[in-house]
Amino acid sequence: MSWLLVMTDSAKSAITAIGDSALESSTVSALIRLGWNVLYRALSFSDLENYLEKSENIETVLFFSPDIKGFGTLPTEMRAIDVSSHPESDYVLAELIESREESVSTSIFKALKGIPILGVGSFGRYSGASTIALNLAQESAIKGARTLLIDSHSRNPFATNHFALYGLNRKVVEVSENFSIIEATNLFEMSSLELSVDSYDFIVVECGDISQPAESINGRRSADSGFSWIAHNADELLVVVSENTFQSRMTGNPFALLESVAMKPSLSYICNKSSQINRASKQRLALQIEGATRHPVTLFPFDTRGLSAALRDRSTLANSAAKSPLRREIIALCDSRSWWGR
Repeated sequence: MSWLLVMTDSAKSAITAIGDSALESSTVSALIRLGWNVLYRALSFSDLENYLEKSENIETVLFFSPDIKGFGTLPTEMRAIDVSSHPESDYVLAELIESREESVSTSIFKALKGIPILGVGSFGRYSGASTIALNLAQESAIKGARTLLIDSHSRNPFATNHFALYGLNRKVVEVSENFSIIEATNLFEMSSLELSVDSYDFIVVECGDISQPAESINGRRSADSGFSWIAHNADELLVVVSENTFQSRMTGNPFALLESVAMKPSLSYICNKSSQINRASKQRLALQIEGATRHPVTLFPFDTRGLSAALRDRSTLANSAAKSPLRREIIALCDSRSWWGR
């Protein structure tokens, strides 16, 4: 019998006793990412019995699957949950815990139900996804929606450097009216945000590179937490790509890889920094896009002047280049969406 014992104290402490090494390893890793303190990892039923005899913890929950060496009879007062289905992600494990034990809260953004959530990712680096997410959130705030931008780009968080604001990984910071930002680069940070339904009207989460979605969606690596959370919770995922992505013949079509993954949000693309200036080149790109994906693709222009002004001022296009052509396209995209102004 394999099992996982979870304490319901405020520290969210746990012990494990799991026979299957892969399940044991993935479960422990998931618990740590979810904010649990794993106190003990038993290798057999007798190990667990010995630990329990010495333990002063009374309120416990047992997670088990029938394969651990020497399984015996559990104390009648012990609550148990079967995990023989091998929960494939942090979120499945969290939902399993909460579905069986209301007293054990995993805080996976329960308060955000009903609030529009937009995810922004990219295929590779330097696509401009962070810039798009930042300015899209700013336009939402200008429209009057209380907006939170979550920078979950673990490899290269952008908000701290862009605004020269420090401590964004510790608290939500309001950068302008209706517009707040926080860094949350792992699942524990994201799930620990204390948000209420009344706090925000719109959430934007920028997660960086998602060119390997099948590996990223389970959230087992800290770097994948943002995309994994988006895949389970967002209303729409905007993927920012360059023209070269449509033109290349790379092995492993990133569009097909992403579109083969089951996700909650609807999917659309932004072809950023488009240089197509005449009818022939636009038609050529349109054919390349049609060959890559059937999902909506929006073209965003090069806007060196506007972006340079925003970078110089450590601000947004709305504040530094109000007539920017890129800003105009961002507003148009927002106006076309059902979540805009909801």
